[in-house]
Amino acid sequence: MPTQKHRIAFLVSGNGGSLKVVARAIEVLQLPWEICLVLADRDCGALRFAQQHQLACTQVAYTQSAPLALQTALVQSQPDFVVTNIHKIIDPETLALFPGRVINLHYSLLPAFKGYIGMETLRHARQLNAGIVGATCHEVEEAVDSGRIMSQAGLAVDWDAEPLEQVENLVFRAAGLVLLDGIHRKLGTTAREAASVKYQHSVLFFAPPLSFEPAVLDEEFWEAVKNS
Repeated sequence: MPTQKHRIAFLVSGNGGSLKVVARAIEVLQLPWEICLVLADRDCGALRFAQQHQLACTQVAYTQSAPLALQTALVQSQPDFVVTNIHKIIDPETLALFPGRVINLHYSLLPAFKGYIGMETLRHARQLNAGIVGATCHEVEEAVDSGRIMSQAGLAVDWDAEPLEQVENLVFRAAGLVLLDGIHRKLGTTAREAASVKYQHSVLFFAPPLSFEPAVLDEEFWEAVKNS
């Protein structure tokens, strides 16, 4: 009897980096997950990726005051979890449809640098000479970037020696790993497999330790994500 797969929906506005990480990890790690819907609020790279990889996808108009189209598409797709990467604040009514089941990534160690979109967090971290940066996977609540933290990754950075692009690349990887970990933990995993991993002469450290072994997600994996 086939294993029932856990269904994950993505809300997207940008290039779909985290979508690509999860899609690739499902294949490489043979995870019992499926991406049941990619829902975009605009034409974007994530939507084109979904189309190219034959993932169920659609584009809807969405605002907090007009959420019905997004709500309808989500409910019809019957996800176990919703990963939101959309560049908008999700309205309370939509969140109430999936209590505790909407998760998000933030490219900082929350509660630091709340409210910034994408890698804007790192530009502000550099301006302030922050010595440790990272990524957080957290539940989504009405208040921006304030939900319960599920998984975090950090790394030490020397802004005088490391170009911003290099730090962004490492934080992107950190974010992908904590997203995978957050999904695992939402599914009830309690394993603690890896407290750190080394990429490109830098060490990412995790709290709690990752629930899976990240070493299999090697340079070939990240290069495939980058080129997809």
